[in-house]
Amino acid sequence: MKVTRRIAAGVMIALAPLSVALAQGSWPSKPIKIVVPFPPGGSSDVVARLLASGLTEKLGQPVIVDNKAGAGTVIGTDAVAKSPADGYTLLWMTTPFAINETLVKPLPYNTFKDFTPVVDVVAMPLVMIVHPSSPAKTVHDLVEMAKKSPGKLSYGSSGNGGSPHLAMEMFKAATGVQINHVPYRGSAPAVNDLIAGQTDVVIDTVLLTTPQVQGGRARALAQTGPRRSSYLPDVPTMAEAGIAGYEVTSWLSLTAPAGTPASVIQKINTAANDVLKAPAIREQLTKQGLDIIAGTPEDAAKHLRAEVERWGKAVRRPARSPSKDMPMTDQQKKRGGPLSRLRVLDLGTMVAGPVAATLMADFGAEVIKVEQPGGGDTLRGLGPFHEDECLWWQLEGRNKKCVSIDLRQPEGQALLKKLAAKADVVIENFRPGTLEKWGCGYAQLSEVNPALVMLSVSGFGQTGPYSQRAGYDRIALAFSGVMGITGYPDRPPVRIGTSMADYSTATMGAFAVMMALYHRDTNGGNGQQIDLALYESVFRFTDSMVLAYDKLGRMRERTGNVHQAAAPGNTFETRDGRFLVMTISGDTLFRKLCQAMGVPGMADDPRYASHTLRWEHIDELNDRVARWIASHEVETVTSALTRHGIPFSLALTVADILQDPHYAARGNLETVEHPKLGPLRMQGIVPKMLGTPAEPIAPAHGVGEDNEDVFSGLLGMDREEIHRLQRTGVI
Repeated sequence: MKVTRRIAAGVMIALAPLSVALAQGSWPSKPIKIVVPFPPGGSSDVVARLLASGLTEKLGQPVIVDNKAGAGTVIGTDAVAKSPADGYTLLWMTTPFAINETLVKPLPYNTFKDFTPVVDVVAMPLVMIVHPSSPAKTVHDLVEMAKKSPGKLSYGSSGNGGSPHLAMEMFKAATGVQINHVPYRGSAPAVNDLIAGQTDVVIDTVLLTTPQVQGGRARALAQTGPRRSSYLPDVPTMAEAGIAGYEVTSWLSLTAPAGTPASVIQKINTAANDVLKAPAIREQLTKQGLDIIAGTPEDAAKHLRAEVERWGKAVRRPARSPSKDMPMTDQQKKRGGPLSRLRVLDLGTMVAGPVAATLMADFGAEVIKVEQPGGGDTLRGLGPFHEDECLWWQLEGRNKKCVSIDLRQPEGQALLKKLAAKADVVIENFRPGTLEKWGCGYAQLSEVNPALVMLSVSGFGQTGPYSQRAGYDRIALAFSGVMGITGYPDRPPVRIGTSMADYSTATMGAFAVMMALYHRDTNGGNGQQIDLALYESVFRFTDSMVLAYDKLGRMRERTGNVHQAAAPGNTFETRDGRFLVMTISGDTLFRKLCQAMGVPGMADDPRYASHTLRWEHIDELNDRVARWIASHEVETVTSALTRHGIPFSLALTVADILQDPHYAARGNLETVEHPKLGPLRMQGIVPKMLGTPAEPIAPAHGVGEDNEDVFSGLLGMDREEIHRLQRTGVI
C-alpha cells in the first residue's frame, strides 16, 4: 500500500510540469474573473466592465466582473491574493492598493510578494469643486478664504485614507491652510453634501465631478493632473492655478496573484493592450477624461512601486494641529506659556481626567471645560464649601473656560464634534463605551480631526474583563496593591491621606498626552487615543514589589513607617510632641547620624557595619534613635541633624506650610482673586519653567460661563442660535 502511494506520488510530481505546460498552452479554457474591490456603479467599476468586454472578445472566453467591496478594498484584494495563480482570477488594482501599503497595518497580504502586475490601464485626474454660490472663483480665492478664517471651511471625501482625502491633505500641506475634513462612506454622498451646501470643497475623480460641473451644480476650480483633461478643457491644472509641484492622479490597473505563469501574464497583457488600442475604446475612455496608459508588465510593476512610495509620503505626513493654524485667542495672548498654542477639551469629571487638563492649563494651554448643563462637574458638589462655592473646584477648575453641553442630545453631540475639529486634545473619564454610545468616541471624533489626541481615563482601562467596573481613587489604590502594603501589620490596610491614584493618573495622563503630541508634531504621526487606568498609574510605581515576589517569593507586607531602603528610618516623636521623619540609607550617612546623636562609636558596632546588617537589626536600631529624639525638644534635634547633613523633615501640618519660609520663597503658594470669594490661597504652579515661566493663575469659572465666548468666538455661532440651544437645554 505504502509503495503504491509513493509510486503514485512520484508519477504526480513527474507529470506536474507537463500539466502546467498543458494548462498554459490551452489557457484560457474557462471564464476569467476580474475582482473589483468596489461596489458596482462607480467610476472604477465602469472602466473595469469596459475592459472586460474587450478582453472577452480578444481571449475567446467570458471575462466577468465580480464586485467584492469592503475594508477600503482590502477584502477584495485579499481574496485575489489567496486565489489560485492560474490566470482565472485577476484583481482590478486601484490607487487605494498603493495607499493601503502604508495606511493599513497589518495587511492580510503582501503588496509586492503576493501579486504580479499585468498592465496599467488608465489614469484619471481629480478635480477640485466648490458650490456654485461659493465666493471662491479660483484656487487662489479658496486659499485666501481659508487663511482669513482658519478652521472654518470644511471639505468632504469618500472616507479616511482614500485618494480624495489624501489629495486634499496634500493640498493643505502645499498651501498651509487649515480646512476641516468630513469623511463620508463613498464619493457620491460627499459630492451630494457639497451640492447641498453642507461642505465647502471636494476633490474627486473627473468622472464623478464633471457631470456636476456641466450641470451647473458645482464649480470646478482646478484639476490635479499634469495636463488639462479633454473632459474639462477650460479648467486649469493646479500648477497653472499657482500650486507648484502639486500633481495627483488616480489610476486603474490589472494584476494577478503571484506565481501566475509568465506566458499567461503576457497573454493578458497583450490582449489588454490590443483592447486599449481599439479606436472605439480609446474614444470612449478619452471622452470621459481618462488617460490611457497601457505598457508592459514591467512598466506596471515599476509604476506600482513609485505610487506606493508617493502615497506613503502623503500618509506619513503628520496630521496638522488645528490650533496651530488659527490666530491666538485673547486668553492665549494674555497667558502665554509653553503650551499657549494648544487647545484642550476637558470632558472629565472629578479628579483624574480634569486635573490632567488643569496641569496643561497651568502652562498656557487653552482648556475648554465641557460640563453637563445645570450642576456641572460632580466635583462642584463636594465640600468643603465657602459661600456655597466648592473650594476643591477653585483649585482644579482654575485657568479653564467653562461651557455646558448636554452630550446625550444629538445637537450636543454635533456641537462637541465642531469643538473637537478645532482642538488638539480631548480628555475624558467616562465609563468605557459611553462616548461611543453618544457617537463621540475617538473613532468618530478622529474622523473630523485626524490630528486629535484623546486621553481616556477609567478605573480599569478600556479593555479587559473588569473594564466596565466603576473605579475611584481608593478602589485603584486597593487593586494596585499599594493599599495592601500601606499601614501596620496588625491593622487593616490604610489609604493615603490624599487622592494619590487620581493625581498620579492625572500626571501620567498629561505626560502621555505630551508624548502623543510630540509624536504627531515631530515624528510625522497622526493623533491617537491613550488608554490609561487609575490603578495602572500607581501600580507602575510599586518599585521592586513584583520582581521580589517573582524571583524570591518575597511577599511585601505592611510594615508601618519602616521600609527596607531605610535603616534606621521611621517617624519619630520629639519630647515636645512633634513628629519627625528620617531616612538613612548609606554608611556615610549612618556615621554622620551617630555623630549627631553624640555616640560616634555606634558606627563601628559590627552589627551596623552595612546597610544589610542594619536592616537585620532595624527594630533595635530604630529604638535607639527614637529614644534619643524623644529625649530632646524639636529645635535641638533638628539643629543637630541639619548641622551633620542628615535628611529629615518634620511632618508639617497645613498651618505649618502656610507659614514656612521655603514654601514662600519657592512660590508654592499663590493668591488668586475670585470675583465672589475674594482672595484664595492655593497651591502654585509646578514645575518651575525657567525659560517659559507660568502666568498668574486665573480663577475657576461657573458652569457655562464661557458659552457665548466659545460658541460665538470659536465656532462662529450667532446669538440667536446660542439662545435657541439654551432654551432647548442643549447648552
